[in-house]
Amino acid sequence: MKRISLVGLVAALGCAESNRGVVELAEICGAAEPVRLLALDETSMVTWDEGAVATHGSRWLIGSRARSDIPTDDLVGDAAAAAQRIVSVDECGGDPIEVAVGVDTTFLAPRPTAPSFACAGGIERMTWIDPDGVRPSVQVDAVGCSFGWVDDDVVFAVAVADDEEQLVRATFDATGAIVASEVLVKQLRHWGPRSGFVGPRPIVDDPEARVIALGDDEVLVEIDVRTLESHPLRSEVDGFGVWDGIVVYGSGGLRFVWHLDSDVEEEIEIIGSSYSSYAKFGGGVATLRDGAAWGRTLLVTLDGHERTSMSGAWHPLVAMDDGARIIEARSSQDQLGLYRWMPGDDVEQFSGPVVETWTDGDLWTVAYSYAEHERAQNLITYDVGSMERRVVLENAYRPWPWSDDRWLTVRPELGEVSGPLVLLDPADGSARVVDEDVHLEIAGFRGGSNPARGRAHDGTVLYFVEHGGRRGLWRARLGE
Repeated sequence: MKRISLVGLVAALGCAESNRGVVELAEICGAAEPVRLLALDETSMVTWDEGAVATHGSRWLIGSRARSDIPTDDLVGDAAAAAQRIVSVDECGGDPIEVAVGVDTTFLAPRPTAPSFACAGGIERMTWIDPDGVRPSVQVDAVGCSFGWVDDDVVFAVAVADDEEQLVRATFDATGAIVASEVLVKQLRHWGPRSGFVGPRPIVDDPEARVIALGDDEVLVEIDVRTLESHPLRSEVDGFGVWDGIVVYGSGGLRFVWHLDSDVEEEIEIIGSSYSSYAKFGGGVATLRDGAAWGRTLLVTLDGHERTSMSGAWHPLVAMDDGARIIEARSSQDQLGLYRWMPGDDVEQFSGPVVETWTDGDLWTVAYSYAEHERAQNLITYDVGSMERRVVLENAYRPWPWSDDRWLTVRPELGEVSGPLVLLDPADGSARVVDEDVHLEIAGFRGGSNPARGRAHDGTVLYFVEHGGRRGLWRARLGE
């Protein structure tokens, strides 16, 4: 077990010298005040990607990386290795153990008998880890960092030559070594689980144990990962995407939507063949992009196969009860915002430029105006059925829900990147301070683009203090 000495880490981490705010805090580590889980020097930041902070038993696994304004190419030796790392600490920030270097996001196994992994930024450098930090981490010879657990085995792509990849199922032992492997597809182009798709991040546990894959022979196949049985689905396939048993694929300039369970297939009529045959999904819609600079996006509903083509990059978010879709423009400033698209009709913008959106029964958006400073943002909610609009908070920077009627945000001075972490109450307009000098982008660890997922909690909030002797990751528990 490797014990480490961290810069600025003091013995009394559980008795932090915090500038206490006015929010009543519950007791943790023997005191009703914040506790520093991890101290960091001026060159490092806590990683804010999904998977940056995870709990393993009574311990915390914390990922950190070099500060964004420090070129990692200038780092050498130990400094380069420490540019990304995962450290395990106890619940009061003590007993630090280095779990891995070169990675900063953790993906714990769904079962104790399955292997755990870490990635760099969630998308690169697939690395086997021992969450207890007893055994050294082992980098896996994988393409990117997309993988899926099937029972206790793992499915992922490996590079066997400069221009050749293979899809494999591998068994890892307790030291991170691969003790058995089976090649599922040679000369792999693309793959995904039958029930989902492989994006830039690892996929979840796959109980169906069936994958769809495409090789250089242009034959689309379905593979039972447990039995290794494979059968062809379609030939002369250029590319595909799969979601919930629906395959969207291209063949000879044509595009098709194929429902595997019902075996219903329909050709998508498009003008020209410039749209990619690799589809992405959201809100019951498949999207295909062309390769132009700003490009165009083809949207196809997965139920009625209705379609529309629009200039720019678009992402569907949610399907409404009346069949309309909420889509988000992600291209030029002239389009940025949320739109309502009724298939067969035009799109209509209903929210201006947005910072982020999420759904939790209702549709929530954090929107801002170009006429105002970028941090002057409003939190707005819409009933997805009626699209009734309600402004919940004004001038709050990327707030996230703490409870049904309380919100957390950081309120820095103009031009600053840190300020007081406050608990907001829209009913009376109060803003009570939790702590000071908190980095506005690394508070709460929302974990991806849907902060509503974090509503079920035990009162614990994590945040990064930016400056001085308190710099590092802190944990507090709100008393309400």
